[in-house]
Amino acid sequence: MVEITAPDVYFVMAFTSDTSSQLHVTFLAHAANINHVPASTIVDTVTVAVADVKSFNLMKSGVAWFGVDNNKPVQTFYETMEASTLHHVLCETAKQNGMVLNQAEFTGIGFAPHMSLVGKAEAVDVFNVNSLVVSQHVGGFGGPVINYPAIPLVTSQD
Repeated sequence: MVEITAPDVYFVMAFTSDTSSQLHVTFLAHAANINHVPASTIVDTVTVAVADVKSFNLMKSGVAWFGVDNNKPVQTFYETMEASTLHHVLCETAKQNGMVLNQAEFTGIGFAPHMSLVGKAEAVDVFNVNSLVVSQHVGGFGGPVINYPAIPLVTSQD
């Protein structure tokens, strides 16, 4: 009997400087690793893909309701060229690794920078995106989570 293993799912996020709050903006979500590429390869590929990306700020634009039942409050941010470009680079990197974007409606033109406010303190007016964290959900979304060390983005001092 052949055991079928659900693919791991990957996210790429930027956290606030207060990592204990877990407030974050997701730039790549629900990328299914259907080819079971080693996690180290994925992290290395993301690191190379964002090597020249400069840090940037997102400005708060309001609050909206997301989720299947529109019952999850999120802080929205004004879309910027930097955020859109980063999102595009990460989507292309995932595809080059043979990953499938399980929520295509939230990619490309559907990408909306936001931060979940469910069970968290009030969010921020300005969010500085200065590093990224690759997050692996083992066996699919809802499985155990492994967060890899933060990948710093280029700052004006670099």
